[in-house]
Amino acid sequence: MGVKHEIGEHSFRRICVPTPELMQLQRWIDKNILSVARPHSASVAYSQGKKLIDAAQLHCSSTWLVKLDVKNFFESITEIDVYRVFLSLGYPALLSFELARICTRLGVDSAYARKDVFAVRRLARRKDYVAAYSRPRMGRLPQGAPTSPKLSNLVMRSFDKDMTDLAQKEGMTYTRYADDLCFSTKSPSYTRDRATKLIRSVYGALGAIGLGPNRTKTVVVPPGARKVVLGLTVNDVRPRLPVELKSRMRVHLHYLTIFGPVEHAKRTGFTSTLGMYRHLAGICAFAQQVEPELAKDWLAKLQGISWIGDASVP
Repeated sequence: MGVKHEIGEHSFRRICVPTPELMQLQRWIDKNILSVARPHSASVAYSQGKKLIDAAQLHCSSTWLVKLDVKNFFESITEIDVYRVFLSLGYPALLSFELARICTRLGVDSAYARKDVFAVRRLARRKDYVAAYSRPRMGRLPQGAPTSPKLSNLVMRSFDKDMTDLAQKEGMTYTRYADDLCFSTKSPSYTRDRATKLIRSVYGALGAIGLGPNRTKTVVVPPGARKVVLGLTVNDVRPRLPVELKSRMRVHLHYLTIFGPVEHAKRTGFTSTLGMYRHLAGICAFAQQVEPELAKDWLAKLQGISWIGDASVP
């Protein structure tokens, strides 16, 4: 399984690419095993028939919004978690173990090393532990494998149920889109103190399953403030595209017309015109779900630009 870095407009992420043979096998597992299993209804990512805009719609017109983010989401899910998923689907223990290893990857991040050693030691004390399969590091879900999205949802089923129960107790709505957790309420009597207690409860629940919050991304949005869920503004009765995204797209289209793709890619930090085109086309596809007429206009302008020339920016 190789590793590559996918570059966005202002950031990059590490993507693990399976070998062709492993990719084919993982796709078979994804189609014939994981697609049959159902995640919790609060999980709104990677699920057939569920759209991002529908998830955002659930939080529209809310008075309070609480958003949290899971740190290193995929990489924090271990082969033990994945093993339990296959076991819960009715597969024998040894087959579940082998399937888990097919769908996970030994990471290179030493931050997990100490945690992995303790996990292996705990396993070694179990009666069903198989010494021949032992190793000092724990496999983890790789971002980029076709099986990882659905497996992450299935791993999180119990957590999603607990968070849904917590939200209902607080008179709130809960959704999870991969590593983004959202709680909202339309109650005018909700308070910041209650939001703080909710956050503590969520932090504790994440810790109990070996996950950790990205505390810098925890946000409490009070009444009157602009509320954004999954990149969409939800202050009104239906989701809207954020003003910043519209402005950024207008700027891109303006300077693409003036300078052309190659020069504009240089100025904005893209390494290729192809990468820039795919990025902007992706924004159009995202906008299509929310404001289709605007997205249609953007795409027409994008396709009307001459993209003939060098694919790579020197």
